[in-house]
Amino acid sequence: AKVDQALAELDASTTSERNEGITRNLFIAVPTPSDTASIQMDYAPYEAMAWKAIEADYSAMRTKGEQIKRILEDAKRLRITSPEGTDFTVELGDRPIVVSAGLVPPGTKGNEAARSAALPGGSVRFAPRETTANGKIRAAEDQCDKPVRDVAVDVRNGMPTSIRAGSDEKCFKEAFTLAGRFGSIVIGLNPAIKFDHVPTYALQLENSA
Repeated sequence: AKVDQALAELDASTTSERNEGITRNLFIAVPTPSDTASIQMDYAPYEAMAWKAIEADYSAMRTKGEQIKRILEDAKRLRITSPEGTDFTVELGDRPIVVSAGLVPPGTKGNEAARSAALPGGSVRFAPRETTANGKIRAAEDQCDKPVRDVAVDVRNGMPTSIRAGSDEKCFKEAFTLAGRFGSIVIGLNPAIKFDHVPTYALQLENSA
């Protein structure tokens, strides 16, 4: 704990200096057996998937991510649906949309975050207007301390109003309560990252409020 605290203090003390730099940073998450505890997956297939994701075509991901970004920038509302019954909407507002595709092009300027990338990666991330999140989230599976079945969450004005699960409901409720108001949406771009036990969601954009 003392080591972590010292590292955090050192990191905070050099943030300003690093933000004024020009170097590009790349972080590679090398797969290890300890990773599997949080994703409920055997190590051999996880390791194979992780390396495949690290070696994926990030140029193609960047192209796809920029396409999604342009669509989102022109939209006013996002609707998310799934075969399990999810039907959830948020208003996008004038918020930054960040494409992370494992690449930081030469000459990139900005703070350290803008000049940093991580592998494996590949996502479009944005924060919609927090109080506009409304609808229901349904999933056959999720994760808490252990796999959770039959998840059902109702959201109104960005806050969960009902939280239910077919297993480990106590842990699931505590996690949602601690999370508080709805904060962000992440769209995955890396085709090599596949978890068979995680539902696939369909996105539908609405250009009018």
